[in-house]
Amino acid sequence: MENVTGILTRKNGNGEKVIDIILATFRNLGYNVEVWKLNAAEYGVPQTRRRIFIVGNITTDNIGEPKKTHFLKVNPEDVNSNNLPLALTIKDAISDLPYIQAHEGSEIQDYTIAPSCEFQRWAREKSKYVYNHVSMKHTSRLIERFKALMNGTSKLDLPDEFKVLKRGGNGEYSEIDYNSNYRHLRLDMVSYTIPASFYSNFIHPTCPRNITSREAARIQSFPDHYFFKGKRTQISKKLLRKLNKDEDHLSQYNQIGNAVPPLLAKAIADKVGSFLHDKANDEIIFKPEIVDIFNC
Repeated sequence: MENVTGILTRKNGNGEKVIDIILATFRNLGYNVEVWKLNAAEYGVPQTRRRIFIVGNITTDNIGEPKKTHFLKVNPEDVNSNNLPLALTIKDAISDLPYIQAHEGSEIQDYTIAPSCEFQRWAREKSKYVYNHVSMKHTSRLIERFKALMNGTSKLDLPDEFKVLKRGGNGEYSEIDYNSNYRHLRLDMVSYTIPASFYSNFIHPTCPRNITSREAARIQSFPDHYFFKGKRTQISKKLLRKLNKDEDHLSQYNQIGNAVPPLLAKAIADKVGSFLHDKANDEIIFKPEIVDIFNC
């Protein structure tokens, strides 16, 4: 089971910690349960993404967290004692994708730049084309806001003509902080966490626009042959109900932002698979046909 880190502190209406209820429930059913706190950046994903994984098995042994494959310096005193490769950056993730401005791009297009690192070569290995690389149709005012932010202007110090307006506010400026929006990604940084609403969260490192579905998919470690269907964005459920529209589907952004990063999922699967292989000859635990599968 996977969830955000908040599950460790969340309580129900009776003041009981949700994590304690989950662990007790499965332990009462006979499972040996572990709680893993994993950061995707330490497993080859170019993104700082901390998530909780609740893992259970029917033996008395712990599976143990998968070994880290990359080093992410979180605190100044952190030392790369195992000499692991450094966590991947935005540049590693997306610098080989076609360079497009706002209003540009298409759902299917050719590569225009050669890959420059192992991650990019891996991402492109099974794909002949770049999919889902379409920029949003920003207004000229929004583009100028992005340019100002990219030049180092803080959101609080934006000139009035570039500030966010209230929706339906007849030109009044919004008082909402939007602290998760308009964050400028830098080529040399490990990405922030990619959420389902990333279309409005991040500014491309060198283009005054939001990132595309494909750029977010790369940051999530989806290989390029993954083609995301459906609309790029979806209006809110509240507005859909108001308009009486039956279009409550997962957008491309929802599909990408809500996923467990594939490279992190692979690290977990490899660890669990190795554990199961070691246990495969124990016929008390596994049926003979399962033993045969793991002995192949």
